[in-house]
Amino acid sequence: MHSSTAFARPATFLRILAFMLLAVFGGCAHLNTINAEVSSFSRWPAGRAPGKFAFERLPSQQTPEQDTVEAAARSALEAAGFKSAAGPADADVLVQVTSGSGVSGVIRDTRDGPFWYGGGVYGRGFWGPGFGLGFHYDTPVYEFRVDLVLRDRRSNEILYETHARHERVGSALGSYLLQPLAKASMDGFPSPPAGGRSVGVLLPTDR
Repeated sequence: MHSSTAFARPATFLRILAFMLLAVFGGCAHLNTINAEVSSFSRWPAGRAPGKFAFERLPSQQTPEQDTVEAAARSALEAAGFKSAAGPADADVLVQVTSGSGVSGVIRDTRDGPFWYGGGVYGRGFWGPGFGLGFHYDTPVYEFRVDLVLRDRRSNEILYETHARHERVGSALGSYLLQPLAKASMDGFPSPPAGGRSVGVLLPTDR
């Protein structure tokens, strides 16, 4: 599942360039790290150990791709202290994990006619103001998400709900983000901070 709400922000070409340069050079010390926006909601009983877990799937999740999503979530759950159960009947907690990606917005550089200042030759061999055709250049902003819901197997009560999302400009290739986003989603378990927060996580080295 993913967000498909689009937006448009007016931006000059220099603003787009500055944004991209900041992402590249400003984060040189953290090239293997991303920031995920995380929001978690906990009803985890005080003193309860993580225990064993098993995944449950919606009918629409009976796909090979879901194996990859669950593998990423399994790593994050085990890092939080959970252990894989032999099956649902052996689990203390049932886990539903969803993921998705999509265009969440657009950075737009627009130059509208009939007149705008630009460098060019305009009939008499000089550079200066002149007639320009209106145009715009759109750079997509992609959102990647991982969401986990943990339920008590016996009571069916939801004990923990958590969401992690990451946005980046101009790149739709994000399957390698599954593992770091799943890890970020379990940050602070079982007593996460209230409200949304930014969590830094390492990217896999074999991407």
